[in-house]
Amino acid sequence: MAMLKIIFIGFKSGLSEAKKSPLNFWLSAFVNFSYYIAQAFFWYAILNSQSSGYILSDDFIIIFFTTICLVDNFYLFLFGKGSLLLVKKVKSLKLEPHLALPINTQFLYVTTNIAFEHFLLSFLSLVLFFTVHIYLGTNILLVFLHFIMALEGVLILTSITWIIRTTIFWTASLVSIKNSNPCFKVLVRPEQSFHGAVRFILMFILPCLFITGVPASVASGIMSMKWFFIQTLVTLILIFIAKLVFDIGVKRYSKYIT
Repeated sequence: MAMLKIIFIGFKSGLSEAKKSPLNFWLSAFVNFSYYIAQAFFWYAILNSQSSGYILSDDFIIIFFTTICLVDNFYLFLFGKGSLLLVKKVKSLKLEPHLALPINTQFLYVTTNIAFEHFLLSFLSLVLFFTVHIYLGTNILLVFLHFIMALEGVLILTSITWIIRTTIFWTASLVSIKNSNPCFKVLVRPEQSFHGAVRFILMFILPCLFITGVPASVASGIMSMKWFFIQTLVTLILIFIAKLVFDIGVKRYSKYIT
């Protein structure tokens, strides 16, 4: 009950923040919309190139673009701010009050930091998603699988982001914590904390495959439905790793802050 109450308070707080600045709400929506218009022109050029038909089908390109829009906007709307708040709190050494709450801190940050400035584009992405499938006459089962896999793509993107940003517990921020003498890649960007091969997998292989590529391929009939179960397994593994890294980081933070 306490968990639901905290989530509801976070929801109301995000909504109130969005209402305070209508200009920021519409400006953010316009900037993001312009970005996707540019993306649409890019994929339209790919669609109409003479060689695209030899590599990618027209249906795949359209579904791929739709997947990008849906995953990106739902991530920014629902989960994009949480990991940024974590970085801010750790840098300012103000994470302890949230650690004392009767709710998992990571779950709190993930579920209560909704960015309502991305609501409009999230809604439009959802409309685009179903409009494209109606236009293409996609099988209803494939539409359902595509939608579930797109949501899994949002969770994968969230998990990867948390894995990368949770390195804040080991990088520059801990220099300012008393009695701490960190020797793990101090003063580097979070993503540079990882070995090159790990960084390549986290920031290229997994996003290209399981955030956009596999969902679009299953929906367009290029890949079999077994990839739905493979993606679900990958999603669960990444969520587990993100939680594990966060828990280890919190223990490190608590040790050096006291």
